[in-house]
Amino acid sequence: MIVYEQNVYEPVERYYFRSSNGKTPICELARTGDGWEVLFYRGATHPGPHPYRDFEHAKAHIMRYLRPREAELAGDPAPWTTAGNCDHLTTIPRDAVQRPRRTRRRYR
Repeated sequence: MIVYEQNVYEPVERYYFRSSNGKTPICELARTGDGWEVLFYRGATHPGPHPYRDFEHAKAHIMRYLRPREAELAGDPAPWTTAGNCDHLTTIPRDAVQRPRRTRRRYR
């Protein structure tokens, strides 16, 4: 899935588009004057800048380009994608799992 995010501490309004499985952005969409410019970091033969008049039109073009190419443009995997990988763990058979003994509480 392609996601876009904004760093609110930057002086210019700028959005970074990346794969949800990658940690580095693929391209950026920045406001320039009264329009927007797209600059690709990887993947495109012409990195840009590509000028657009409005944000929604630029975002639609970026998404149309990135969705079919997401797997090849994802870049370095994000740390949270490898953290849930439990292939190296062996499973315990269900009958080998012992349940805790139930004890009756006595109230004094």
